[in-house]
Amino acid sequence: MLADSSHRCIMITGDNPLTAIHVARDVEIVDRDTLILDLRENLAREADLVWRTDETKIIPVDPFQPLDQRLFDEYDICVTGAAMKQFEFRPSWNDLVQNTWVYTRVSPTQKKFILTSLKMLGYTTLMAGNGTNDVGALKQAHIGVALLDGTPEDLQKIAEHLKVERIKKVYESQLKMSARFEKVPLPVPPAIAHLYPDVARKKNPMEKFDLASITDAMANMKGDKDVPQIKLGDASCAAPFTSKPSHVAASESVCAYYRECLLNFGTVTHIIRQGHCTLVATIQMYKILALNCLITAYSLSVQFLDGIKFGDYQVTVSGMLMSVCFLCISQAKPVEKLSWERPLGNIFNLYVLLSMLLQFAFHIVSLVYITNLSRFLEPAGEIDLETKFKPSLLNTAIYLLGLSQQVSTFTINFQGRPFREGIRENSSLYWGLVGASAVAFCGATDFKKRYMI
Repeated sequence: MLADSSHRCIMITGDNPLTAIHVARDVEIVDRDTLILDLRENLAREADLVWRTDETKIIPVDPFQPLDQRLFDEYDICVTGAAMKQFEFRPSWNDLVQNTWVYTRVSPTQKKFILTSLKMLGYTTLMAGNGTNDVGALKQAHIGVALLDGTPEDLQKIAEHLKVERIKKVYESQLKMSARFEKVPLPVPPAIAHLYPDVARKKNPMEKFDLASITDAMANMKGDKDVPQIKLGDASCAAPFTSKPSHVAASESVCAYYRECLLNFGTVTHIIRQGHCTLVATIQMYKILALNCLITAYSLSVQFLDGIKFGDYQVTVSGMLMSVCFLCISQAKPVEKLSWERPLGNIFNLYVLLSMLLQFAFHIVSLVYITNLSRFLEPAGEIDLETKFKPSLLNTAIYLLGLSQQVSTFTINFQGRPFREGIRENSSLYWGLVGASAVAFCGATDFKKRYMI
């Protein structure tokens, strides 16, 4: 999913190059023949490097000379930590780090250096790791994800144990209260009956109360010895995100372990999908708020010049409808599939500003036209700002047009797919906009005169 959505995935590990390449090919990080940049066997000097395959091909490499770019077009690249040491802080390092897919036998410092180099080249980086060796790289990455060792069964047992502990604590407080006032103790809840066998066997007059229904959903634990302990390590302290064990299953073999880590990497895609969704929602909210504020400001200023103001019902109805729409617009969920497209990263760009200016210009032209038409059909009378509200043609026209324009700003500026659910999939927002449109339509067509405001 990550590769299909224009996200580049690389592997950084301390394992053997051949093992890492085998796993990387299994999870489709590499799909071509792989060249390994490593020290030459029986090297004469520390900078004696070669390109080699897992078969027989060997190409000498001089770290002081530029790299042959044709190799990057023909092969996927794997670099060992020893070879990487010779390229650090050299001009050819930038070319190497942008074309390498697998790093092996690297130290914690080198992991950190890889992330720093990618950031300096303008990449947005996400690092996932589960050990102390990954702390430096997790801190350097824009997004750090710590992985915990465990299984779904472990999480289930921990959740059940915590529920039993909460029931036990409440029941013990009830026993103390019953003893204090010399009352018959309450029956033992079924979830903790095994902890109080003597009490559970006694007849209790309070058993007529249906307490079992309260604890039916609670699991029955055998004892504290069966509860696994999943502790947060150094990686969790360094990373802002921690992946629950349900995404990474422990395995006996190295290859199977990596396969589970990479194939079940749901946390990473979840973070990216939520990030895209949040970014899109934030930008569209700024646009909608800006346009609605400009529309409301013009409407109020035009009416104020003629001594007219909005009625209480007008403000209440429009305020409630817009509040529902703003609440519902934030409920759109991210789509399951990551998109190849990228959302806008900043509200201050030409597209957003030009879109807002063009929309506001269209709204202003409509408001000016309706204002002039209303003044032509019903000339303004004496201006008195202290008088009570009275419905007028200008007031009604400006209110209904402003309400329609606010609905249109939600509809036009709502951005759904490919990042979030579409407006038809967000049923609460869809019907909220339909309701606001119906109010404006009924008022404009004089559907019910007593609601003419």
